[in-house]
Amino acid sequence: MSDGKELEKNFEYFKANLEKWLADDLYRHKHVVIAEQELKGVYDTFPNAFYFASSKLTLGEFVIQHVIGKDEQISFIAAAV
Repeated sequence: MSDGKELEKNFEYFKANLEKWLADDLYRHKHVVIAEQELKGVYDTFPNAFYFASSKLTLGEFVIQHVIGKDEQISFIAAAV
């Protein structure tokens, strides 16, 4: 399990690339999976991104981020069954 430094590095990678991704319809409003300071996948939904990341990557060493602008608001409903 990671000590958090890998997550921090991956989040920094996300922040460094966010503006570029926001300008590209391939990434805008998608969920990106980042590990080892590399883009590992781009998905339309968080569940798809999480399924990929949790089945292929080491827990605690990847981040999933939603590519949206800082002025955009997202809304969702979560339910536990």
